[in-house]
Amino acid sequence: MVCRSNVDFKDKKRLIGMLNRTQLLYTAAIALSIAGGGMRSPGNTPKNQSTGRKLTRVATILITVTFAALVGYTVYFWVQKGRLRPARLMLLRAFSLAIPFLIVRIVYALLAAFSSALISKWSAIYGSWVAFLVMGLIMEFIVVAIYVTAGILIPYSRDHQEEAK
Repeated sequence: MVCRSNVDFKDKKRLIGMLNRTQLLYTAAIALSIAGGGMRSPGNTPKNQSTGRKLTRVATILITVTFAALVGYTVYFWVQKGRLRPARLMLLRAFSLAIPFLIVRIVYALLAAFSSALISKWSAIYGSWVAFLVMGLIMEFIVVAIYVTAGILIPYSRDHQEEAK
């Protein structure tokens, strides 16, 4: 049975606006990261490489800010969990479970972006492969596994049909 009073925050325009701004901030961070990574390639001039390093640092800061906002939203939604539909509650649980792994991944990204030398232990290309494997790749795989598992376990229900209307 679907509860008609359970509207999942559609009436919260301010919250929706904040979530949309967070998504835009994340999109900007990804664009800066791509641009910075391309400019840091060995074939570029030292000036371009320096600019690329700065763009990468700004992108990493923006991703960290975005992640902090998402953790804040997660806390807010846990407080409001009584208003969430079961499928959304499962997604909230999945994101909450993934947070520690995302923290490790973001710490690795910060260390890589702000290491003083190009050839540092935190560099994904020139650094320690163990650090990259443990703090980078394995963390990403765990997060993806959590999200895919949650997506598979969420049952298709009338909630989805009503949202489509």
